[in-house]
Amino acid sequence: MWLRREAWGRSLSRITARVLPAILLFAFGALSSATAQIGAFGVMGDSLSDEYFEESYGGYATNWVQQLVGYRSVNVGPTAAAASQPGGTWGSPRRTGYEFNWALSGDTSADLLTDGQDTGLAAQVSANGITHAALAIGANDFNPDFLTYPTAAYFNIYNGSWSASQISNYVAQILTNIETAVLAVETTGVDLVVFNILDYGKTPAVYNNFLYTNGSKRERVAAAIQQANTGLLSLAQKYQVPLINAFGLQQAIFGSNTNLQTSLSIGNVTIHLQQSDSNLTNSPNRTAAFVADGAHPHTTIQGLFANMALEAFSLGYDTAVPLFTEQEILNHAGLTYGGVDTLTGQIGSYSNYVVLPIRPRVTSLGFVGGNLQLGFMTAANQLYRVEMTSNLVSGAWTLLTNNVRGTGGAVSVNDLTASTQ
Repeated sequence: MWLRREAWGRSLSRITARVLPAILLFAFGALSSATAQIGAFGVMGDSLSDEYFEESYGGYATNWVQQLVGYRSVNVGPTAAAASQPGGTWGSPRRTGYEFNWALSGDTSADLLTDGQDTGLAAQVSANGITHAALAIGANDFNPDFLTYPTAAYFNIYNGSWSASQISNYVAQILTNIETAVLAVETTGVDLVVFNILDYGKTPAVYNNFLYTNGSKRERVAAAIQQANTGLLSLAQKYQVPLINAFGLQQAIFGSNTNLQTSLSIGNVTIHLQQSDSNLTNSPNRTAAFVADGAHPHTTIQGLFANMALEAFSLGYDTAVPLFTEQEILNHAGLTYGGVDTLTGQIGSYSNYVVLPIRPRVTSLGFVGGNLQLGFMTAANQLYRVEMTSNLVSGAWTLLTNNVRGTGGAVSVNDLTASTQ
């Protein structure tokens, strides 16, 4: 069966019975695809992805985007200084960072749209040859700093002040914001991956704050974040893009809010999950999981996020950029490899944290009576459109049926005119 990419996903199309044998070959045969390189890479998001060199901790820590640039030569564009921008800045939101990295520290999903991250990146796809992109936003929609973030979502959910309907309405708005960003970029044809939302409650800056010491109440917020993440999963299926389960990796590393873990072994070196690198001059603590502010992941943890992104591009788009080894993750943080890999036994494979879209795979194609019936696999509650043409070379595509609702299994549609063609 011939596949064409649409805003609703990979749409299925019907052609005439005369070429049915050739089409069945497409439908049921195994097609190999060549591995691809990341030509240029664009980023949208918040401080997880915004270059650390913009911050006070930038002198001793690097984030996942910087690591891809520095150690895998991924092209995120030049810095403003390297591009000889006036004043050494691109202006907000990119500031002094890489040309294709629109992520801005502190941004919520609404801020991303207001700052033009989505439209800015979308405009660069054809102009700058961007082939791949990542979106990681939403953590600040649940930021515990209620003085900076006027919705005070974290504070209100933690204290039980919001009803279930208030939480649902808030989550719905976040998903609307993120869908707007996805739509702006995905429709350019770029290969996009989406991170789901992380939980601030598992950072020392939060659980050591007297306002948020109750782990069970922090789990209330985690449940709301997971509600949003469930919506993001559906969104990723709708637009047929890989989803990076960053929340799941965070859970595997740090545990739950009521049972926080204290250590993680990378390359047989202990990373202290409840420590921050606070004594930067005399005795830096590169084995700490967080930088000095206790909120942002240190270099080693960011290396794991880099690997998740690379795994998502590999599984979703057949890219061939190798993941960082445990030795490299340690070396990038200034730590010495402990002689043996130890990470996989604790967190499993990175592929466990990548959810690939369910493609509308053809399961059947043939005549039932006088009608041509097409069956294909679907994702639950997603909508599909089926188009048809009588000429794959130069024919125009027309709509056969629209808004076919997925069930999570196979569905079928009928072409009532096929026998006359």
